[in-house]
Amino acid sequence: MGQETSKYAGIRLAPDMMRSEVPYARSSSLPMFSARCEVRDTSSSSKNVQNLRLSISQRLRTRDVEQSWDTVIVQCGEESDGTLTVKVIISNPDWDEPLQIANLRSRPSDLNSLTALGCNLDHKSIA
Repeated sequence: MGQETSKYAGIRLAPDMMRSEVPYARSSSLPMFSARCEVRDTSSSSKNVQNLRLSISQRLRTRDVEQSWDTVIVQCGEESDGTLTVKVIISNPDWDEPLQIANLRSRPSDLNSLTALGCNLDHKSIA
C-alpha cells in the first residue's frame, strides 16, 4: 500500500489510517472564544480586598448541541492571613467536576517569607 498525504498538517498516513472528515460549521452565532472578567470588592472598615475572576470560554459541541463552555478559569484573591492566591482551573463538560491545575501564592506583607512566589502544580478536583 502506498502512502497518501492527508490534509492534516501534511502528515503522511497509510490509506487505512486516513481520518474521516467531520463537517465543521462556521455559521454559528456563538463566538469561537470569549473572555469575561469579574472584580468583586469585599471592602470592610479595615481592608479593601479585591477578588478577580477571569473566565475563558470556547465554542464546543457535545451531544449534538453547540454551546459556549468556560474551559479555563483564573481566580485571584486574598486569604484571611494576607496570602495572595492565583488559582488556575480547567473544566470539560465530559468531567464530573472542574480540575485545579495550579495554585500560585505570595505573602508580600510577610517580611520573614523566604519564598517570593510559591507554585503548586498538583491537580486537585474542585467539588
